[in-house]
Amino acid sequence: MNSVNVVNEYKPHTYAHRYNWQHMMFVSKCRFKVFKKEYTREVIRKAIYEIAEANSMTIKEFAFGDDYSHIHMEIDVPNTIKISTAVQILKSYSAYKLFYKIPNFRKLYPRGRFWSGYYSNGSVGPSNEETIRNYIRNQDISRGQMKLT
Repeated sequence: MNSVNVVNEYKPHTYAHRYNWQHMMFVSKCRFKVFKKEYTREVIRKAIYEIAEANSMTIKEFAFGDDYSHIHMEIDVPNTIKISTAVQILKSYSAYKLFYKIPNFRKLYPRGRFWSGYYSNGSVGPSNEETIRNYIRNQDISRGQMKLT
């Protein structure tokens, strides 16, 4: 009788979620310094957070690179989404929103490709999480921090 109660209380897929924290970096095409304006940074930030939430991804840290041409983020990607698919979703939606909100970017990117084909990602675990978080925070130009030499 007890085994029947256990089966009735079983919740499918509760065992399947493990944290899959990734440190990702995306670079603008041709490394153009496009993140100098606050409005551009805000459009990209909102788009990334919006599409991440819609796809059950959680962003812990987000920063714009100190050379105004790339972004960093620490993001939890669900096991149901491949990393390459997550990158494609994040890049395509953020580019779409940028071109929609700031139409003049079409002059700089006439083929509609805002992000370069390059991206970097690495797994983040408990042993290196603080190191990655500090690195991302030190890169952030929107916080007005100085570069470490």
